[in-house]
Amino acid sequence: MTQSIAQQQTTAEQRAFYDEHGYLIADLLDRDEVERLRAALAEVLARGAGLTKSNADFFVAAGEDGRHHITRVRHPIAQHPAFLDLVSHPKLLDLVEALIGPNIQFVHSKINLKPPATEAAAYPWHQDWPFNPHTNLDMVAVMVPLDDANAQNGCLRVVPGSHRLGPVDHRYGWEFEVEDHRLVADTSRHMLLEVSAGGVTLHHCCLLHSSTENLGKRSRNAILFDYRAADNAQLGTATGPHRGLLVRGVQPTTVRMIAGSFKVRDAAPPE
Repeated sequence: MTQSIAQQQTTAEQRAFYDEHGYLIADLLDRDEVERLRAALAEVLARGAGLTKSNADFFVAAGEDGRHHITRVRHPIAQHPAFLDLVSHPKLLDLVEALIGPNIQFVHSKINLKPPATEAAAYPWHQDWPFNPHTNLDMVAVMVPLDDANAQNGCLRVVPGSHRLGPVDHRYGWEFEVEDHRLVADTSRHMLLEVSAGGVTLHHCCLLHSSTENLGKRSRNAILFDYRAADNAQLGTATGPHRGLLVRGVQPTTVRMIAGSFKVRDAAPPE
């Protein structure tokens, strides 16, 4: 099944859709804003030209074409002001507020690149929360594609409603993935989130999601941000530029906890 952009008309409708399905799709950026971000990405990637192994700023992988490709820009908000500006985009924060409330902190950023025929640019089924555990589940991942994202070039796949499972066990290591593959075995439940450049997807930190490699001819690139409710405290050790930055609302004087015991990794690897 495929889910294309369907902008919900009111905040209440957005929240109701998200609560039921675990994701939301909306329009966000105009053409000029997209072009500014594409130009910023080109500037950043120029600094990584010729890399054959990963470093502090870039993940690099070998493609089926025998060449090395950058598959991730780490902490892009620290590498170009255009990406830092996007963190506080009013339309984006309006959407986030509709889902997790008025007091919002930024968590981290990355840009995932999907060069054609590069298996390492595919991601297995997983949730985000076990990789980045917090005291509650009000954390949302935002993806802003800089190129049209579709089935051919490896758009986001989700299992709608799977966020209601809460955190599930994962395998940790090179492949971070859900441990019980029966949770994603029914392919009739898989939803493809096809989004045009400048649109946005938002998904719950417990929504099961994945993406395939890019079978198209051009790279498919997307900016990813995580936001959390300001009373949602980090449990892991991951760090990064501006982590915990209050981007809307007020800082709380309390931390909100959920009950339960959940399997998480022993120590956070570098982001």
